[in-house]
Amino acid sequence: GVGVCMPLIMIVAAFAALVGNGGAPRASIFMGQGDTESAEKTLGNCFLTQLIISAILTIVLLIGNRTFLLSFGASENTIEYAVSYMNIYAIGTLFVQLTLGMNAFITAQGFAKTGMLSVLIGAVTNIILDPIFIFGFGMGVRGAALATVICQAVSLAYSLYYLPAVLSNRRKCVSIREGDDNNVRTVQKYISRRSLDRPQPDHHGRGAHKGSRHQLARAR
Repeated sequence: GVGVCMPLIMIVAAFAALVGNGGAPRASIFMGQGDTESAEKTLGNCFLTQLIISAILTIVLLIGNRTFLLSFGASENTIEYAVSYMNIYAIGTLFVQLTLGMNAFITAQGFAKTGMLSVLIGAVTNIILDPIFIFGFGMGVRGAALATVICQAVSLAYSLYYLPAVLSNRRKCVSIREGDDNNVRTVQKYISRRSLDRPQPDHHGRGAHKGSRHQLARAR
């Protein structure tokens, strides 16, 4: 019964990716330009958009989840289990949307470890709570849904706790402005080294010989 809910769950995640994966690179560009105000404005707009989308999805799922689930292949034997799961999961749509969306902003700023930890904390929480709610409290599929919602809320709390620090941290941003010769030379030197480290093709179009990189290094 729970398996047939996956299409609806993927649709919810897709809306989160739509906003998060679109806004996060934009915020990164602004941060790279040193325009923190525009980056924060982008984050705020995405946050508000996800709140609106969450409200709409919650209403749609609560009203039409039975119809959707039957369309996705639920049978008369499994529909009640699927509806019980989606009724609770729909209430937690807000947590799912914001967790996935805000995590994209954290990862896009170069803090992949923090983004990974937010997912890991939620997963571990889910693993711990599932048997407690399903078997300990005898809630069945409703317990599985409640555990999922709680784990998403925990991941969201972790992401929101670190998000302001991530946006204010500029140590990984290199701003190149007109007349900023130091940064220009640094980037040019980095690109030159990467180019020389890459094997150069020979006249037959194949990769460089093993000694080519050493020869290029000596040529520098």
